[in-house]
Amino acid sequence: MIDFGDEEYKQTLCVDGAAIERPIALRPGEEWTGRLELSVVPSTYCSEHLDPLRCI
Repeated sequence: MIDFGDEEYKQTLCVDGAAIERPIALRPGEEWTGRLELSVVPSTYCSEHLDPLRCI
């Protein structure tokens, strides 16, 4: 990307929202609004402590 320095990508997080469980089908002219909720988990809180059902 033109506005990134040569190594800045290593400190970047890209987040895209998606409707996975129930796909959204829109007809021409229809609109849909979604919401993306993010949570921060400290790096010392290892993955074995996470509930795998919440990570799906």
